[in-house]
Amino acid sequence: MRNPSRPDGTRYRLRNTVSDPTELVATSINPADVCSRCKSMTSTPKGLMELVSERGFELNYLSIVHTSERGCLFCKLLRATVVRKTKSVDRKRMGRDREATAGKDTFLTCRLYLNDRFEGKRALQDLSGEEEREIEELKRFGELYQLLKRADISPRIWVYYYVSKGFPAHEVGSIDIYAPEGDRSSIFLPIRADLNYAPQSLLMHRIKDQFLECRLKHIKKCCFNADSYLPTRIIAVGSKDETPFLHISQASERGSYVALSYCWGGPQKVTTTIATLQSRISGLHFESLPRTLQDAVTITRILGFKYLWVDALCIVQDSTTDKIAEINSMGNVYKNATITIAAANASSVDEGFLGKETPPNGARLPFSLPSGNMGAISCHPTSHSLDSDENILGTRAWALQEHLLSPRLIYFGNDYLAWKCLTTCISLVSELRFASAEMRLPNNVFDNTNKEILSRDKLALTWKNVVEDYSGRALTVPEDRLPALSGVASELQHCFPSQNAYYAGMWEIILIRQIGWFSREHNSKASGLQVSTERKRQGPTWSWVSLDHPVRFVDVCHEAAIMISCKIELAIRDAPFGEVTGGTLTLRAAIATHPCSGPEGLSNRATITMDEDHSAEDSVAMYVYIGKTVQKMGVGLILLPAELGNFKRIGQIRVPEKEEDKVWSRDIEMQTITIV
Repeated sequence: MRNPSRPDGTRYRLRNTVSDPTELVATSINPADVCSRCKSMTSTPKGLMELVSERGFELNYLSIVHTSERGCLFCKLLRATVVRKTKSVDRKRMGRDREATAGKDTFLTCRLYLNDRFEGKRALQDLSGEEEREIEELKRFGELYQLLKRADISPRIWVYYYVSKGFPAHEVGSIDIYAPEGDRSSIFLPIRADLNYAPQSLLMHRIKDQFLECRLKHIKKCCFNADSYLPTRIIAVGSKDETPFLHISQASERGSYVALSYCWGGPQKVTTTIATLQSRISGLHFESLPRTLQDAVTITRILGFKYLWVDALCIVQDSTTDKIAEINSMGNVYKNATITIAAANASSVDEGFLGKETPPNGARLPFSLPSGNMGAISCHPTSHSLDSDENILGTRAWALQEHLLSPRLIYFGNDYLAWKCLTTCISLVSELRFASAEMRLPNNVFDNTNKEILSRDKLALTWKNVVEDYSGRALTVPEDRLPALSGVASELQHCFPSQNAYYAGMWEIILIRQIGWFSREHNSKASGLQVSTERKRQGPTWSWVSLDHPVRFVDVCHEAAIMISCKIELAIRDAPFGEVTGGTLTLRAAIATHPCSGPEGLSNRATITMDEDHSAEDSVAMYVYIGKTVQKMGVGLILLPAELGNFKRIGQIRVPEKEEDKVWSRDIEMQTITIV
């Protein structure tokens, strides 16, 4: 039976319903892992009654600090909850409380709340049965345990911080509680799966169940194609006893396959080259593969797929022709993959992503059961998102398009396993559903039957989000600035009018709207312009691609400049979304000249942002008016002369509407200017 879902998308987690409870065991707890005070909270009737009471289970914060330093894992979890979850405004209030009480001891109080199906966080007494026929049963078995057995309830310990009686308690965070896999407490608590990737493990069953749910129920968003066109080359993984080999796909050959997203971590020892192509077709010795590739083959086999795509082996690495062709089609590779494996916890191909040992981020407490036996509770910090700081792929430029274009992803982390598709995001360890902070591309990209043309506003918002994320990611090869995003650009172009040309990371129909981008790292306000003269640019100065650091877009919704023409010089003619060697943009706009330090008399609401961080000569700059934002801010480009009568961009200016005439006078005439 599948777990039902809440209206907000989170899952009601079913308890263990084994017919014979004797099959379950008590999970062993190292006595040294938790202090006696923490144990008493859940292992004694008195502690449990305090935990569910209005006052809560009280702990001295100074004692928590001392016992956490002596090794109590639950005290460490409490301290981390206070540090991580407390807002700065609450810290100030707590500080005032401590001063008012002359430095008296501070306290934490823990209260067990049960997240109700529709009401959210509710106290235990608010959830007790109201019908007469339930009263006797509740008395006989205990109200707490009866409520915990309800499938629409998720238990959570909320932590409050206070100084002394008479002072307010500040909510600082919460801790989720689960039953360890196979423990007796799983009759009452949701089960937290072990990170066990054996074929018959609970975790692997959850992956298969989630895939089945996506395939059968996510019809509106997750367009499921049973068989897609296979990439040019793909690894046939075979069974556990068979040798994988590189399969050469026939024209129009179809099949289901898994793709791998991972970090190379430097030069690769095992690749496909012109010299090794035939040997790869003959066979790939499993033991000779790097650990990440071994793990990917293992997971592909367990999930029941025949094929796996890995760039290092499926692209001929020393063939320029093959690399161009495969990079051009990389968008389709990930878009057509049934599942993409994301090795989010491996910074190198040699590390692997399965079974990595990490320090515990939670704690286990003994749990008193109504039968008189002792079970266990697994305690972990509450997470409201699946986007983890430990996701190494979140810092890599190439990985962004792999994730954006994949309809289904499985993230393998050090202490988590997550599923993301176009419909839902879920932790497969705890089976909690979340909203993901990660952007998604329009569904038109994935639905080949949807021929709807998306609006300029949709393209502008999508591209803004993509570039602002992508521009802050790391690239080993600077020349890959455009190729590493070519798959997304190629797929997006299919969703918009055919006349929407792509110019070095900018779209024709929104070029004026987004040309007012600015650097997030190099700023200067009325202190002289800053221009780079040393670094080789990867594109024309008017494109964000010319910089190798993060950028942010300004949405010029009221356009004043007019694009006359735009020309791009491609490094490779057959790669229209790839590397460029130069380009020119000709505009007709209002243009003013001012000193490099900026126009005189501007208020501090005006902002000048430089593209680079090197001093320029004290010369006159050209200020080109682009248009106005919805917030009534005038936006302009700052230019200096370049060769052959052209100009180069060196920065951006944003001016409040009331001060625009200090930069561009009302009677200024439109001029034509070419930027390189």
